[in-house]
Amino acid sequence: MGNMQIYGTALAGLERAQAQVETAANRIAKASAPPPGSTPAGDQVDLSQEITGLLVAREAFEANLAVIDSVSELDQHLIDILA
Repeated sequence: MGNMQIYGTALAGLERAQAQVETAANRIAKASAPPPGSTPAGDQVDLSQEITGLLVAREAFEANLAVIDSVSELDQHLIDILA
């Protein structure tokens, strides 16, 4: 697998992580507490599930950034060797 393919795979992973963050953030933003004494209506947001999703997305983001950093470092070493 060439370095460009690795970069592309890592970038796709970053985009997926970003989409996960945006989805969770939208769901959290729509969450509202019902007034005291009333029953909740409509769709309920499981905040613990959304926070877990944010944490998973953060880990995926960090992992993909680490891949990009590693490949970039390898590219730099290759340039140094060839120069």
